[in-house]
This record gives sequence, structure tokens and C-alpha cells, in this order.
Amino acid sequence: MKLLRDESGQVLVLTVVCMGGLGFMAPAIDVGQLLYTKRQFQTVADATAHAAALEIQQCGGTANCAAMQNAAKSAVTENGLASFTVLKQCAATSGTGFAAVVNNDPCTLSANDPNYNDTRYAEAVVSQERPTIFARIPGVNPVTVAARSEAGLAPPQFCLDVLNPTARGALLMNGNATLNANCGIIVDSSASMTLLVNGHDTLSATAIHVYGGGWKTAVFSVSPTPTQYAQATPGIDTNSVSVTTTWPGTTPDCTKNCGICAPANSQGCLVKVQVSYHFSFILPFLLQSALNFSGTSEKTIQE
Repeated sequence: MKLLRDESGQVLVLTVVCMGGLGFMAPAIDVGQLLYTKRQFQTVADATAHAAALEIQQCGGTANCAAMQNAAKSAVTENGLASFTVLKQCAATSGTGFAAVVNNDPCTLSANDPNYNDTRYAEAVVSQERPTIFARIPGVNPVTVAARSEAGLAPPQFCLDVLNPTARGALLMNGNATLNANCGIIVDSSASMTLLVNGHDTLSATAIHVYGGGWKTAVFSVSPTPTQYAQATPGIDTNSVSVTTTWPGTTPDCTKNCGICAPANSQGCLVKVQVSYHFSFILPFLLQSALNFSGTSEKTIQE
């Protein structure tokens, strides 16, 4: 006699198990989508803040000027958004559309932001209400996704560059002159005295770099003490030029057979010439530096 098992109700059990699994997956789908959107919004916020900061000097002290607002709009558009609203100075957003708030000075975090009330910085906050797929079942819908970014124009490391190849006293101060720079000073000359400060003068900067000759001072106040560097002659160092050749020429296809052409330097032989040299340059934003260059030319002997 064969006994038959009662399998009624198993479909219900499987349904409950699947629904439970879906309950775990649903939040992950919504969270993943929201995180992806936030990453996109962060890109837009970074670009918008950067574009706004580039217009700070153009604004001439006027916070949130028209040039800054136009630059912000262009940045948003260039990042693929065609329909949006640009607001300023922590204005409240409303509706479900995409909004970009440009603040000059940053104000979203109030006093918790170290750049609060500092118009040398621009802040961008982008946001939009985004619908959820599964989270709306328990009532979580919509969700506001937002991203924030700040950018500013940092003062240049060096802002005064006195470049005179041979002049004595390329930077000369006489009498009771005062020069206060909130940045660095570069003085470059091959003369024995590149920097001369006479009389009761005051010279201050974040850094003072003297290239070439030395520096001399009388009774004066200077801060910090100048740092002296050897002067490099811009251009190619002729003593560093080297030329190498594969002479006699090699066989044309050196990947298979790299033997010497026979007869040497006959038609079809491949000749290579490599030239390398040392190039020195002086640029205000790079101070003093040099690069090594090399190039290779190939030529097949035709006749």
C-alpha cells in the first residue's frame, strides 16, 4: 500500500518566503538608486562651485553677481541638465524640480563652515526630490537627494616677479619705502646684487626668493629673510646634448631580425637617430626647474 503525503499549503509557504526575500531586496534597490543619483549630483555641485569661484574676481566684490550666476547655470547645463532653477544665498527650494543654490559667501552650514561669511569662496548646493520604487509602500516617498561643494580662489604663492637678466638691484628700495605683500616675491638677475634695500625701508612677504646674485640691505625691516638660489640660464644646455645613432643601419624589420644590413648602409637599411638634451627654464609659478627631452627619428635608406 502506497502512502501519499499531503502537500497542500506549500505554495503559500513559498509565496511568504519569496515575499520576505523581496522585502530585503526592495530597500537595497531604492538605496542603490538614490546613491547613484547623489553621485551624479555631487559631480554637478563640484562643477558649479568651481565655475562660480572662477568669477569671484570678475564680480569685483559684489556677492552673487550676474557673471557668477551665469557661470553656474552654464556648469549645470554642461553636466546634462536642461530643466533647473538657480537660486542664490541659501534661498529655499520648492517643488520637485532640480535646483542649484549658489552662495557667495557659503551659508548652508552657517558658523560650522570655516568659510562662512567669506566672499572669497563660492558654495553650490544641488537638490531634487526623487521618487522611490519600493520604499513608498511603507510611506517613504519622495526622498530629497542633495549634494554640496565649495570652491575658492586661493591667493597665488608668488605675486611679484622681478625678472631682469643682468640688472644690479633688479628690486631696489630707497628712502622710507614700504612694501607689504600677502604672497611671495621672486627677484631674478645675474648681477652681484639682485636685491638692494637702502635706508629705513620695510619689506615683508610670505616668501622672498632671490635668484642669481646676492642681496644687500641697510637699516630696514624685512620678513622673512630672503632665500638665495643659483640662477639657471633658460634654454638648452649645449653641454648636455647627446646624439646616438644605429650606424651602420640595421635590417628594416628589427622585431624579427636585428642584424646589420649587408652590405652595410645599403638600400632598405633602417637608420635611427636619437637626440637628448637638458632644457632649463624659469617660470614664476614653477620657480626654477628643468626638463630632460629626447626624441628619436627613423629613416630607411632609399638609395
